[in-house]
Amino acid sequence: MSKYLVVYLSLCFAVFISQSWAQKTSYPLSYQDDKPIVTGFVSFDNMSDENIFTNAYLWTLDNACNVGKDAIKVLDIEDKSFKFNISFSSSNKSNTYYLNVSIRVLGGKLVFLLDDISVEQKGSILKKNISFNSLKPDSKPKDKEIIDDFVKSESNILNKLFDFVKNNIPNSITHWKDIANENVVKGMNEDEVKLAIGKPRIVVDSDKEVQWMYSSTYYVFLKNGIVSLVMK
Repeated sequence: MSKYLVVYLSLCFAVFISQSWAQKTSYPLSYQDDKPIVTGFVSFDNMSDENIFTNAYLWTLDNACNVGKDAIKVLDIEDKSFKFNISFSSSNKSNTYYLNVSIRVLGGKLVFLLDDISVEQKGSILKKNISFNSLKPDSKPKDKEIIDDFVKSESNILNKLFDFVKNNIPNSITHWKDIANENVVKGMNEDEVKLAIGKPRIVVDSDKEVQWMYSSTYYVFLKNGIVSLVMK
């Protein structure tokens, strides 16, 4: 994990830990050193840090990654933190947003930071990403419309993440060492396989046996949700 990320998330956590914070419906843009960010935290009562981290990571693998762990840029299992890239479109498909998301779990709280935000507008001749750093919402109404649309869109994404963290019951995770080493072994459950190597490229379901294909040479076979064979 980068030094900046460690320091920043630590500061966020130190500032927010003494506050009472319930899940919101909207997470507004703020500025850090003149750079636009979205940051805050959500508390999950009666949930272990391990389950909060597990659910947050599983949601990210399913919703930000195309295959494997391609969107994950930084992962520190011991620190219960990770960083990933994500893109999503506004509800009317007029804008596509690109950004980095940093997550850290500690003390029953999930701290989040969204930064390095850019937008690609539908119909743009040059089809280029425009950094939020260059937007001037105070003087340009169109820039303010973009930011307002982004806040609505990212708030929807964040609330889907938080709802999943709150409501999903993950399988018991016992293979943390293998997961940290990105190693799949017999006896792992489906969640552990995803935590270790991410989303499969192809899933083939046949009776009680399921085949997860990650590449032309890497296959994971599961019976009743448990790894029975690994071919690579």
